Amino acid sequence: LLDLLEIAEWVLYAHKFSPEKDDDPYCMLCQKIYSHAEEMGCNGIIELDKASGKYYPTGEYEMNGPAMKFIDDFEEDTFWEELTVRLSERDAVQKHGEKAIQEMEGIERIRALYENENKYRKEFEQQGLARIVISSKSG
Repeated sequence: LLDLLEIAEWVLYAHKFSPEKDDDPYCMLCQKIYSHAEEMGCNGIIELDKASGKYYPTGEYEMNGPAMKFIDDFEEDTFWEELTVRLSERDAVQKHGEKAIQEMEGIERIRALYENENKYRKEFEQQGLARIVISSKSG
């Protein structure tokens, strides 16, 4: 259960710069479960911050616990998938124009948007980011 909460909290809050709000129902649920960690035999995984009165996963658990493997795999897959899709979509807009893509019929639009995905997937599998270059030319 604590591993699942760690994954969920990562998805919910890792990208935010401000701390969770006290009235956030997800935070409240995590705090409720974390408060019972010791009685569930999970010493060393959750600790009480006496200053705030809140429970948090220990640094060791966050960095080396089983949840981090799932999080790392998810982020790795998401990065490459998003990069592939966004570059393919960018190419389609450059080739056809945004208005033309919006006016295309469903399957035609899908083909146009994703026609370069395989090219990018193959490139990233073989080269990673090694050949990615940011051009200073305005386009």
